[in-house]
Amino acid sequence: MLSWAGNLFKIRVKRAGKGKSSGFRTIVVYKKEEKAIFLYGFGKNEKSNIDKAELQYFKKLGSDLLALDAKQITDSAEKQILFDLEVTE
Repeated sequence: MLSWAGNLFKIRVKRAGKGKSSGFRTIVVYKKEEKAIFLYGFGKNEKSNIDKAELQYFKKLGSDLLALDAKQITDSAEKQILFDLEVTE
């Protein structure tokens, strides 16, 4: 896991049958004991990293999302602006 700035993290995710280096990268904003929000994911074979403009965008988006309270998140999910991700294997 790599912390870019404050609450923004790049996390390596292993691809089934492969190692972390050929897997996926996810961008997550995290506030300890409160929220973890997935922002973006990409295959390492598709893109080596995000650029500076994307990093600035994700920093701003992450900051804005962390500022939302529980009701705002629920309302956004009901309006399908935000949604829950479920992991199935």
